[in-house]
Amino acid sequence: MLTKIATHRVDIAVPVRPYAVGMVTATMKMTAIAIAIVDATGIACFIVFIIAGEPFGTLNDIANGVVGALSTVLALQMYKRSEPDRLRVAPAASILGGAIMIIGSVLVIFDITDWYLSGLVSSLGAAFIGLWLFIGDRWRGGLLELPAHTRLLGRVTGIVMMFGLLAMPGILTGVDNWEASPWYVTASQVSWLGTYLLFPIWCVLLSLSRRPARVSPRRTYGPVRPRRSAPPKSAGASNERR
Repeated sequence: MLTKIATHRVDIAVPVRPYAVGMVTATMKMTAIAIAIVDATGIACFIVFIIAGEPFGTLNDIANGVVGALSTVLALQMYKRSEPDRLRVAPAASILGGAIMIIGSVLVIFDITDWYLSGLVSSLGAAFIGLWLFIGDRWRGGLLELPAHTRLLGRVTGIVMMFGLLAMPGILTGVDNWEASPWYVTASQVSWLGTYLLFPIWCVLLSLSRRPARVSPRRTYGPVRPRRSAPPKSAGASNERR
């Protein structure tokens, strides 16, 4: 005598690898160090340009564009390790800022504009990168769980770089002469203090950060998977065999 065996579907939560939030990875550290090195190279080229002239001015312009591109890369790397539902505007601001800084470098390298207007464009790009820094370091648990002093420097750096927003009127009116520039447009150049000095220091502190990551509870468990129970032995079938 054969008996019908019913299989039961059991739903269980299967643990998966935890998602580390706030971890400063080796790739992030390499990108941060690269930004600091390129920034320092740009400063050195600018100083030598004042003394000896070209081609160090062009090298400085190239360095500015590379800093913008690397800042975008770093923002995306950090965003992948952050809480994905928070502060979505932060990486978007960095991407926009990096693109604008590259455009500013292109304008002066290919003689599309003079150095002043291209500098205003680059300052505006740096302002959006500063916005990313300010948003990410403003709240604990933002882009990364960084040490307090690193977050504080990030906030200060972001505020200084956001002075570049004052360059917007000069860009819209096409001001390409610093002597004819309004005072508030000239004040936008304060953003270079953040770009050339504070930002590379923040990057170095980021690369030295060893704060352990915290585990996001939302990603501790994976999807529910079915598991079939082993069919029980049939008493009737056993007796029939005997």
